[in-house]
Amino acid sequence: MTLREVIQRINEAREAQGLPRWTDPKQGGRDVVVHGFRSCFKDWASECTSFRDAVSEAALSHVSADRVKAAYERTVFERQRREMMEMWSTFLASPPIGKADNVVALRIA
Repeated sequence: MTLREVIQRINEAREAQGLPRWTDPKQGGRDVVVHGFRSCFKDWASECTSFRDAVSEAALSHVSADRVKAAYERTVFERQRREMMEMWSTFLASPPIGKADNVVALRIA
């Protein structure tokens, strides 16, 4: 919910300045949505870490559709999630590997 609010505030501030909203050209110019960020995280966790799938699912607040599995696996993976999120933070703060013409550097306002 926090990221959704951030996106909303960005778009409101851009409109107040007479700038276009932050949109996704690959989605027909729709406003950017949080799902893309969540999907990016899930891909990274699956491809770049050795954490169990259940850990990234817990970090995304996903609930298993398998009721039996959900009844037995009730852990929240606090320690593993903390480690994974520290790795995610490092990944996000790292410069891209190779040349990337479509990467926009973010500035602190």
